[in-house]
Amino acid sequence: MFALKGDARGMTLVEIVVVLAIMGILAALAVPSFIKYLPGVKLKGDTRNVASVSRLARMRAVAEGAQYGIFFDDDHTPAQFILFQDVNGNEEFDISADEVIFSQELYKNTLFRRVDFANDVAIFKADGSSNGGWVSLGLKERSDSLVVDILPSTGRVKVIK
Repeated sequence: MFALKGDARGMTLVEIVVVLAIMGILAALAVPSFIKYLPGVKLKGDTRNVASVSRLARMRAVAEGAQYGIFFDDDHTPAQFILFQDVNGNEEFDISADEVIFSQELYKNTLFRRVDFANDVAIFKADGSSNGGWVSLGLKERSDSLVVDILPSTGRVKVIK
């Protein structure tokens, strides 16, 4: 090899290859753990999304003096929830009469385990109150659940683990 003079610095090709090989081995060991962890992360994300959209529905109802709702559709694959303005005020989701603001699908393995709202619809009224109830979300292959609870008198939304 060549003799370097002074303060020559750097790495040889062999050192770089060894470091890359070690990083590859560590990555290969980490991937299975990450894949097992991912569905739980998706469940928590879906639960936070349901809670956030519920808070948005409440804020819009108070700000606009109108009635808003969230329809929890577990017949759709994957399950989805729909934010809508309850134009006719019947506290039900009617695709032809109500104004759909947006819909969002859940992660493919997330489902609504139980929806404890009349007609599967959480309603927020202009005074901030709601019809009250909760929705439980879970994964198909696991038994644990997360719950989004909406209080009837105040419309307060909270996530229960």
